[in-house]
Amino acid sequence: MNRSMRVMAVGLLGLVVLLTGCGFHLQGSGAVPMRVHVLGDDAVLTRSVHERLRGYGAEVVLLATTAELAYPLLELSGTRRNREASVLAQDGQVQRFTLQLRTGLRLVMEPGERHIVPLQVRTMVDAADLHTASQIREQVAWQQLLDDMTKLIISHVKH
Repeated sequence: MNRSMRVMAVGLLGLVVLLTGCGFHLQGSGAVPMRVHVLGDDAVLTRSVHERLRGYGAEVVLLATTAELAYPLLELSGTRRNREASVLAQDGQVQRFTLQLRTGLRLVMEPGERHIVPLQVRTMVDAADLHTASQIREQVAWQQLLDDMTKLIISHVKH
């Protein structure tokens, strides 16, 4: 490789590193409200969001019913987990499964707002991995989806 090509390659690499760093920094640059009231229909997801918000220094109040509404409110509703065959072999055997986690997010800063954002995260898992003892791979995949969904929810809260 001649000198000009090396200089250009190093320059491009530097640009990629710089842009990646800026994107990472900007991704989490919003502020989390100091106090957030959380109402959710899935205890595991609600707890995960609660812990993440507390990690950002927010005071989090978990609500049991809509009768206790207070603002700002982060409401998670319609949470569903789904596992479906997504890749079949020629003999009809399942080769891969898609694991999917969905929820509806409603972030209400003041009374009267009714905007609900449908959120979804998914991953694919090889069927062979799901036949191992105690299905540890599937549990790990579900935990990763839970973490991804929590990050997605927090990114909406920070905007």
